[in-house]
Amino acid sequence: SSGINAEWPSRPGDEFLSMFERETKESGIKLKRQMELIELSLHQIIDYLKQNYSEYELVGLEGQYKCLRPEGKNQARCTECLPCCIFNVVQYFHSRCTEALVKCTRNSLDAIRRRFIISTANQFMKSSREIQEPKPPLFCADIALAIPQTIMRPSLDDIQGCLN
Repeated sequence: SSGINAEWPSRPGDEFLSMFERETKESGIKLKRQMELIELSLHQIIDYLKQNYSEYELVGLEGQYKCLRPEGKNQARCTECLPCCIFNVVQYFHSRCTEALVKCTRNSLDAIRRRFIISTANQFMKSSREIQEPKPPLFCADIALAIPQTIMRPSLDDIQGCLN
């Protein structure tokens, strides 16, 4: 039993958490850079398009892209003036980026969930040519038989606490 204690860190999952934090921070930095490049490119396209308009036609394109012909009591945006068209393009790109982030997050969480719910029964049902190489586990645990009980290190509570 003392050999098992020597193999495991004082807090199970510390390595996993530190790796997760490091990867999350690095991915966040990369993502921020990519989003800034998309926004810069979008503004460059808008500036390029502005070159083809006269000063009179460019009214309302500074800052917020205010509508030149607000409609109704709510002062909703029209779909005809240039500031509204540019605003709609900017909103479209922002919404597409948000959708992409949500999709990536959902896919990542699904991949993690699938790694936890690997069913060995499915492996027995597949033919030998369909069996893929198993993925490495996220956590390693050791089970020792210490009569009259069985001891698992780290305990399931420790692993679950790390994941929560």
